[in-house]
Amino acid sequence: MSVDADGDGYLLRMWLPLVAQTSVDAARAGDDLIVTVGTHRRVLTLPSGLRRCEVVGGEFVNRELRIRFRPDPAVWRRT
Repeated sequence: MSVDADGDGYLLRMWLPLVAQTSVDAARAGDDLIVTVGTHRRVLTLPSGLRRCEVVGGEFVNRELRIRFRPDPAVWRRT
C-alpha cells in the first residue's frame, strides 16, 4: 500500500495482482478502510493524514485499487 499527493488530495494505491475487478469492494468505516476481495475481508487502519480526509472516489485499474481522498476542511487546521 502506498499514499501519494495527488493535486489537492491524496491517492492510496494497493496492488492486488491475482484479483478480478468484479470481486473487489472497498468501504470506509471511521478510521479504517475495509477491502473485500471475493469472500475475504481485510480491515486496514488508515494513516493519520488520511483519517482527516474524505473519500471522493475509487477505481480498480490494471490490478491496482486506487482510492482518492480530499482533506476535510472541518478537521484540518490552517496554518
